[in-house]
Amino acid sequence: MTKIAHNFDIGLAPLVDKSFSKNKSYLKCLELNKLGIPVICSNVLPYTELKELNISNVYFSDNLVEEWSKIIKHYAKQSVKEDNTKFFAVNEEVVNCEA
Repeated sequence: MTKIAHNFDIGLAPLVDKSFSKNKSYLKCLELNKLGIPVICSNVLPYTELKELNISNVYFSDNLVEEWSKIIKHYAKQSVKEDNTKFFAVNEEVVNCEA
């Protein structure tokens, strides 16, 4: 992961709120965070356990398309400011960040 981390602006860790998910791990979020990549994750177990660790650059989203879209667009705009990129892709749809 360290060899390709420079290719990522943000990490996404969506997870459905089902009993199966509660037995999963939040390791993906920790790995991305350790690499300095901000992480957006679902506001469900096991990810909510990260709140107790007070880790910076880990953000929680309710499992609503509108909520995820808003947060992703926010970070895409931040990325635009940093590297002058004007467009990014979400689910293969190109989005204009200047809009």
